[in-house]
Amino acid sequence: MSGENIAAHYSPAVLLRRPHLVVAEQQRIYGLARLYEMCREHIYGHFDVVETLEEAYKICGVLPEDFKQRL
Repeated sequence: MSGENIAAHYSPAVLLRRPHLVVAEQQRIYGLARLYEMCREHIYGHFDVVETLEEAYKICGVLPEDFKQRL
């Protein structure tokens, strides 16, 4: 096995079949995340970029109360 092809034999670090959501409150991060979204959407599927946690909660169908702080 050659060195340049070794990465193809490993499972991806991020599960590809699950929806992905990025909360980007800063405009520069939002722009970069949107570029990433456009580059990968036809390959891997569902990927959303939003500007606030409220939008993320709405997309996921959860409320902030659904999460607990871990100590």
